[in-house]
Amino acid sequence: MRRRIVITGATGLIGKQLSRKLSAAGYELTICSRNIKKARSVLPFASSFVKWDAENTDELCNATEVSCAVIHLAGETLAQRWTSQAKRRILESRANGSAMIARAIAEAKNPPEFLFSASAIGYYGNTRDIELDENSPPGTDFPAHVCVKWEDAVKPAELVTRVVYGRIGVVLDKYEGALSKLLPTFRLYVGGALGTGRQWWSWIHSADAVDMILWAMENSKVSGAMNICSPNPVRMKELAIILSNILNRPSWLDVPDFILKATLGEMATIALSSQKIYPKKALSLGYQPKFSNLREALTDIVAR
Repeated sequence: MRRRIVITGATGLIGKQLSRKLSAAGYELTICSRNIKKARSVLPFASSFVKWDAENTDELCNATEVSCAVIHLAGETLAQRWTSQAKRRILESRANGSAMIARAIAEAKNPPEFLFSASAIGYYGNTRDIELDENSPPGTDFPAHVCVKWEDAVKPAELVTRVVYGRIGVVLDKYEGALSKLLPTFRLYVGGALGTGRQWWSWIHSADAVDMILWAMENSKVSGAMNICSPNPVRMKELAIILSNILNRPSWLDVPDFILKATLGEMATIALSSQKIYPKKALSLGYQPKFSNLREALTDIVAR
């Protein structure tokens, strides 16, 4: 039985935690990275490393042939001003990288049994107060367009292996991601909600994000789109209040929409869009999150 897993995006927030957990479980890891030196320093326990670029498909194909699973997390960061050039990089890094992974798997003589391809709840666009699940249609804004192309690029792999498209919510972590940017402001007594505070945030504790991916890999009934988020989304204002209570700091300096838009440009969409997403597939198939309550999740994260 093959015990090797190929991972892209392994030096990211989810990738690091997932790689450590897989290694501890006895899997051999092949890390695909644009920066091999960085990947070796961050993930010294990995068995092998492959240069991640469109010109180096042979090594990727060889690694895929001997793996039991591929976990594809790589993609250009959204945390930058969305200039036309940045938008092109964001889209191409996801669509082209996913197409390369799908092609390697589809052409393999001995394809892996499972492919997890990261996507995002940005797929649904700005949903305001409407609760959506995996059967809901995509939105029409830039993040939604990217997610649709991202997922479509993986479709050829479905002919030979089980594929899960993980539509990941706002991942909460102390050191990386959205929460890591909010924590310092609250600790300095200048914390508050972003925008009106009425927008829904569909969040997920980083530990649950990792566990849901592993659960999907081990559960043969899971395929297709799967929302990776808590079953209990909250409005941004509530998140700010809970965080202020945990830190024993005030939540009073809200950041208006126009300031976020002036500072971040179109990227402010990420913070201001309202997405009330329900993880119907995972819950219906028996997944039990460790952290479904935001206060418990934030308390755990802050204490780490």
